[in-house]
Amino acid sequence: MMRIFNLIFILLICFGPVAMAQTYTEAEVNLEKMLIDASREKFLKNFDKAIAILKKAHELVPEDAAVAYELGKLYGETGDNLRAQKMLKIAVESGEGNEWYYKSLLDLYRQTGQYENALSLCEELVQQKPHTKDYYFDLAWYNTVLNKYSKAIKVYDRMEAKFGYSEQIATRKHRLFLVSGDKKKAEKEYLKLIQTYPDETRFRFFLARFYENQGESAKAIGVYKDVLKIDPGNPEATMAIASGQSKNKNDLAYMNALKPVFEKTDLGIDLKVEKLIPIITKVASTADVELANAGVELTSILETVHPNDAKGFAASGDLLYHSNQLQPALEKYKKSLSLSENNFLVWENVMYIHLELGDHQSLLETSEEVMDIFPNKAVIYYLNGLASHELGNNNDALSSLSQSLMMSAR
Repeated sequence: MMRIFNLIFILLICFGPVAMAQTYTEAEVNLEKMLIDASREKFLKNFDKAIAILKKAHELVPEDAAVAYELGKLYGETGDNLRAQKMLKIAVESGEGNEWYYKSLLDLYRQTGQYENALSLCEELVQQKPHTKDYYFDLAWYNTVLNKYSKAIKVYDRMEAKFGYSEQIATRKHRLFLVSGDKKKAEKEYLKLIQTYPDETRFRFFLARFYENQGESAKAIGVYKDVLKIDPGNPEATMAIASGQSKNKNDLAYMNALKPVFEKTDLGIDLKVEKLIPIITKVASTADVELANAGVELTSILETVHPNDAKGFAASGDLLYHSNQLQPALEKYKKSLSLSENNFLVWENVMYIHLELGDHQSLLETSEEVMDIFPNKAVIYYLNGLASHELGNNNDALSSLSQSLMMSAR
């Protein structure tokens, strides 16, 4: 690249005036040379020198858009946003609709939080380039940032009329209707999306989740049933119906309703575990043994249906651990770790079980094992230090606790 700049420079100095005498004035040749010199200095990261050259060029031709643009970009590189803005505005005003000038000034407005200025400039850009879809999206975004939701929606309406209806337009209008408090129109937007693409089940899930978020579980179940008409056996819809129908019942009824679905071998374990998370969370906060044991009935099904997946055994361990059934929890966690050793939370709970059971030798051995897998977790060194202290190895304890303190910065 350096050779190219040097070659251009030499050609302009040696041959430029002769070769271009018939078409370029001396002032134009000098201006071209200044631009090339500035480009070379910019390439070499000599921004001050490049700016000095372009300032002279700007004084010679104050209305030249290219000079103002390059100078504005350089000011931006050096963090001088006020001068950058001044030069880029000249470039836009003199640049005969050059979209790069507009985009650079827009970027500067956005970086400096001048959203009103950006909005006005973006409106000009849409008028200049009415067939460029991205500029409409930018215009809608600036209106949204400024809480002008109705205007943003009108921009999407213009896009729909000009470019056609699309998922991107529909989902953005839906969100805008929601934040502006018009839930009916938000619902209609998803219904329109489904009507436009009746065989696309993904859009029906959009609507079902919207109903769930609004507390309209009956409507959501109706949509999930529609999904099954299009895609019989769809796992997410099947699970949603099973859990949704028992949602208003007590926790035990809810879990009983899930059993037939958990027994399905064609449903992935992740969907099943997702339905268990609220139960595990509740057990963690209440230590309810009855609820935990009911949950273990479900996780036992997971262990049978998905015997080679660590998640089912980890879920069993969580339910047992949080209901203070420590020894059974330890066995489930060990089985989970035999299938996958990459779940740090399982390892952490195992270490705390050893601590609570007073098994300091096992805590020491386990923490040393976990250090090799997760060397950057401060809590491991802390627990290792406690185990060493309880076993009378105070020098080792001090070393581990100091390491933990250094890693946690507390």
